[in-house]
Amino acid sequence: MKSHKNIRRNLTLCGLSLTIALVVVYALLSSVASRAQGPAGEDVQPVTHPAQPEVVTSPGDDDDVLAGPEVGVEYTGTPWWDTTAKNLYNSLGRGGWTKRFIYGGQWAWEEDFKVQWRGGTEHIYVDTVDLAFFHGHGGTSRDTVYHRDLSGPWFGSNHRHDDPYLVPGDARRAWGNSDLEWMAMKGCKILDDKSRRYWANAMNRLHLILGFKTSSYSTWLGSFGNRFARYIRWGWTFPQAWFRATDDTQPHHKVVARVLAEERCHFSDRWNRSCGDHSPNGWYWYWDHRAGSEPARSVDPADLGYQMPIYNVEPSPLTPGDLEELSQAFDLDGVPITLDDEEHIYRITAGALDLTVDQQGLYSFINLDRLWSVTDTVTSDVTILDAGDAREIAHTFLISNSLLPADAQYYEVAPEELSEASITEVPSTTLTSLGVTDTFTDVQETISSTTVTAWQVIYSRVLTYTPTGGDPIEFSVQGPGAKLKVYVSQDGQVIGAMGGWRTLEDVATLDTMDIITPAQMMLLFDQLGSYVNLAPTLYNADVVTVTSSTVGYYEHNSGVEQTSLVPSYILELEMGNTGSSDVLTSTAFVPASPALMNPLAAITSYTETTPLVLVGDTLNLTAADASQPLSALGYGDDLNFVLGQAPYTYTWRMGATGKVIGTGPSTDYEVTFGDYVSLGRDYDVPLPVILEVTDGGGNTSTSVRFFYFAEPLAVRKLFLPMITRQ
Repeated sequence: MKSHKNIRRNLTLCGLSLTIALVVVYALLSSVASRAQGPAGEDVQPVTHPAQPEVVTSPGDDDDVLAGPEVGVEYTGTPWWDTTAKNLYNSLGRGGWTKRFIYGGQWAWEEDFKVQWRGGTEHIYVDTVDLAFFHGHGGTSRDTVYHRDLSGPWFGSNHRHDDPYLVPGDARRAWGNSDLEWMAMKGCKILDDKSRRYWANAMNRLHLILGFKTSSYSTWLGSFGNRFARYIRWGWTFPQAWFRATDDTQPHHKVVARVLAEERCHFSDRWNRSCGDHSPNGWYWYWDHRAGSEPARSVDPADLGYQMPIYNVEPSPLTPGDLEELSQAFDLDGVPITLDDEEHIYRITAGALDLTVDQQGLYSFINLDRLWSVTDTVTSDVTILDAGDAREIAHTFLISNSLLPADAQYYEVAPEELSEASITEVPSTTLTSLGVTDTFTDVQETISSTTVTAWQVIYSRVLTYTPTGGDPIEFSVQGPGAKLKVYVSQDGQVIGAMGGWRTLEDVATLDTMDIITPAQMMLLFDQLGSYVNLAPTLYNADVVTVTSSTVGYYEHNSGVEQTSLVPSYILELEMGNTGSSDVLTSTAFVPASPALMNPLAAITSYTETTPLVLVGDTLNLTAADASQPLSALGYGDDLNFVLGQAPYTYTWRMGATGKVIGTGPSTDYEVTFGDYVSLGRDYDVPLPVILEVTDGGGNTSTSVRFFYFAEPLAVRKLFLPMITRQ
């Protein structure tokens, strides 16, 4: 979409220097196997593409250009991340975007984001789309350009293609000099304070880098990707879409989303209208947004007799009257209420005011001209608010509109902060272990200003329960659905809000359910970790320490039909790596009753170190019996319970295509030449086999094994001319 750059791509026979190269494209049988095919068989357009205008007023309004901007996606890890990435990719595609490429698992390569002089191909991949999106673990690794440990995306170790970490030096002054406007990286700590300025130095006409300063969580059915795409399609700015998706899906107070901008005006970028490109000038901006919630309150499950009350949700709490009252509260009285068939939510919008309500009554509101908007200004004769003023305004607003539930308790006021900083590359030296002076490039930063653009007033959901013969106990309700907050501008206006947590059945006596003990929970988490976590943390760590635990409840994000709050152990974590002092604090949410957990999915016939295979070999695939107690399966004598609910079904898939290759607890499968072909992008990647186990409650878990081919197969080569950019 960068018209000034497309001069280099609108190649004609006059006045331009053309370089003709021969590229080897592997053809198998009568077809060409190319990188234009995604790992799960998605049809992806070739990378080379015609010019785009800098401003696209609507997709497809010019027959001579592609129908809308382009998106490229890469993701790593488990199917949770698979769903997030694909939700974004497909949602934008439905909105008129050109789906350029999607690569996941062993097809996601660090080199696609890396500058050419470092051995990368970002000029062929991420810098040929308008929006590039990465979803997976963040982590810390040595940056050999800047000679320090810095944060970045982790691409895993399940392929032998390149190094696993992308660090800022890999993209030094590289992003945006071709086509890329917006780089979004959803993973833990990628834009933390120590790495932020180095990532800013990657911008070379790039507009924005969107990420997280802190931990980042993967939640229900990949909802972040869907929400981010939804708000982009609705015409919100990219920061507004990123921050609201964070509010919608991130479950804990530790989460801080962060957006870097080359120029202040780039915060106003929308998919169809953006500020022009700017060459690096030594300045950049960054905007921080906290997801906002209270840490869980301490409850000893022994005081409950290892039983927790069951809080059921009212089946249909939302009425037409509720929608009308919400409309009135946010100055949308009389505006038509529409039901979005795709999203299954109600939307009420007029001008800059946008209100959405899900089927269970969870709502979010934004004034697009004012919240997370750099065009919002406060006149000089207006008194700037402090946190106390904002709290009073928010409380009055909630009370006057009957939006303050009885189980809400005030927590805190948090600022929305926008900062401007300068960066300068400087030579630096260090003394190696051999006593040799090593010279390298460093980046110095000076923060020139920080402005509070708005205040968010945050409330917590707290349930009070009195066990028989005991004292009252306060349970925290955690999760993205248990949020109530009001955004107040500096001139005292309510410019955003979210709330409406699920209404609970009003019963005289609550039923209870048995829960496991803290000792059992610690052993379970040590054995299965993220597999039993309702919101896994996107951070690569080999040392995870539980620093404290309590019990409470988990409420899913809006859009999820939830029949009861989930009794959960809430574990505070420190995550790190052997030999590194870098530690991430995070939180895990694990159902306290085994029946509420996802079923066990474990492939027992092969260890993590799988044998090399050839076409024609038979894989003897066997799964652990999910109906058996974990203690009987070798997970520990104290884990004398079954995960999930009977009955259990087993499905085996070829991970490259999603093809079902068997059902039942065990199956045999003969590896075919087509399986080799399906690897597509590069044949020196492993063949993934996925086990899916679904229980009687409809919950699904997965397990994967990777098999490398013992030797490359002979392929027929097809040579085609390729025109390369100058």
